[in-house]
Amino acid sequence: MTALVRLEGLVIPVSIVFKSLCSGVNESMAKSKIISSLPKQCKHFISAWESMPAEQRKMDELASRLLVEEQRFNGRVEEEGSSSST
Repeated sequence: MTALVRLEGLVIPVSIVFKSLCSGVNESMAKSKIISSLPKQCKHFISAWESMPAEQRKMDELASRLLVEEQRFNGRVEEEGSSSST
């Protein structure tokens, strides 16, 4: 399964986004930039990512895991919002 990115309402395979945004930048550099750009709330994600074997740390895997992390974060925010309004 290819990881997808939502961009202005379009669902685009990550590999296409990567190639168009990072031409001239290798995948390793792009992954490092993404990881280093994550906010402090993602420190557990970063730790888990860095503990994975290097051969498993592919761009599609990173995008997929970030989407899952985003869904978890959004779920926590919604739960906190609903519990504070009751």
